[in-house]
Amino acid sequence: MLPKRVKQSDIAKALNLSVQTVSMALRGHKRISKATRLKVERTARRLGYQADPTMAALANYRTQHARKQSQWDRVALLHDWASKDDWLRYAHYQRLRSELISETSHRGIKLQEFWVGPHGKNRVAVLRKLRNLGIKSILLAPPSEGRDPSPIQIPKTDFHVVTFGPDSAYPDQHVIQFDYYANLRLTWQALWQRGCRRIGLSYPEDLGWRTNHAWLAAYLAEKQLAGMHPGELPPRIHGPQTKPEDLIQWAHSLQLDALISPIAGDLFTLRERMPEIQIASMHQSAREPGVDPNPEHAAFAAIEILQFEINHALLQKSRFNLRIHIPGKWIDTSDKSQHP
Repeated sequence: MLPKRVKQSDIAKALNLSVQTVSMALRGHKRISKATRLKVERTARRLGYQADPTMAALANYRTQHARKQSQWDRVALLHDWASKDDWLRYAHYQRLRSELISETSHRGIKLQEFWVGPHGKNRVAVLRKLRNLGIKSILLAPPSEGRDPSPIQIPKTDFHVVTFGPDSAYPDQHVIQFDYYANLRLTWQALWQRGCRRIGLSYPEDLGWRTNHAWLAAYLAEKQLAGMHPGELPPRIHGPQTKPEDLIQWAHSLQLDALISPIAGDLFTLRERMPEIQIASMHQSAREPGVDPNPEHAAFAAIEILQFEINHALLQKSRFNLRIHIPGKWIDTSDKSQHP
């Protein structure tokens, strides 16, 4: 006949404690005092108690699963622009936000948005609120200014964080960026295949030096491959005092047959006044061909990173910071099926 198995209830009865207290003591729970824990452990050894490995594994699974679920039912989206809705002035950021909402909703996760004030002024208060809410997953919207590092650094010992670039602003976080360099080269090549040979570039001076440098580098690379001198077809920088007539004069002087630009006003001007010039947008809209930056892929990648970290309990562990560049896709307005 098999000997009777000692249970936690036997230990509890011997010490006049509750079964819950005994269970917590055997698991080393911080709510149980050291004296009580040692007393329970001594009695367990004296009675010959052995934990049931199957039940222990089940309890551990339930604990871990419940913890992951509580961390992963909400994600915070933070930004530090001048006002709560300032970053949504840009259509491509509106799409990014929409795709993040769609991706989290698809996975049964609630996306909560928080404004940390201009330049991260209220960062400490917002992070305190997130801790109180039990939110450990954070998405950082693209920064309002290209400052290195960003003023809203998030401690990775407390939160899982994915940012939307640039990597120089977030040296200690995972970064997802739209690949502006590859996107401009894709745009040039699409226009070149259409027979365009005098392709100009116009961009705003206040867009951000990283984006502008990426476009300039890609523009120079394509001109070099086309056998042009680096000084040929100089790009046009759009400032606050720039007028439509300046664009027309510049396009005429360079004898352009195509223009690449993220500026809706430039594209509209040429479409209305110089229809012979082909135009391509760096932030594609339904009115002209261009590159769609693929915000749906950026949203998918961001949520996948957060989910991987949570599923593998990577918080507070050493890890490499990911740098992911999302390539765009060429959209031709003549093919309506391609529109996002």
